[in-house]
Amino acid sequence: MLRLAPALCLVTGLLVSVGCSSGGSPNRAKLRGTVTYKGQPVKAGIIYLVTEEGSTYQGPIMESGKYDMTDLPAGRVKVVIDTEAANPNRTIPTRGAAGKDAKQRGGDEQREINARMKASGQEVPAVPAQAAKGMAERYVKIPAKYAAAKDTPLAVELVDGQNTRDFELED
Repeated sequence: MLRLAPALCLVTGLLVSVGCSSGGSPNRAKLRGTVTYKGQPVKAGIIYLVTEEGSTYQGPIMESGKYDMTDLPAGRVKVVIDTEAANPNRTIPTRGAAGKDAKQRGGDEQREINARMKASGQEVPAVPAQAAKGMAERYVKIPAKYAAAKDTPLAVELVDGQNTRDFELED
């Protein structure tokens, strides 16, 4: 029996390693690259990948214009670029669900300002004033066609493993 112990350990180890490596995750693609507009990096925003089935994956665009996404499905995806999330002048409606304090600026003083703005029928900025200055330096307005899955001309075919794709946005 003692002679069989090493052999059993070896067989068990092999079975466990084979069992763990087969099948794997259905999301094995990675995508990285740079987003530019008029030859300059898009310094802030979100890149969305939309599958043919309608699933959406997202990642941030860094100040260098670079993005890096993991755990993606292989296959063709539409690429949507949204920079309006970084627009320091972006406002949100003061009516309905979007007018809730949880989706606006934070802090007691700011809630007071937001309440006065709501009462007068004004729209409330979605970006706190202190953050707006830094965002203004990073915000790049791009053509609207890149911000909607139905309009974007951008697409990429992802394969398992690392994929690299730069996107040069045009007017």
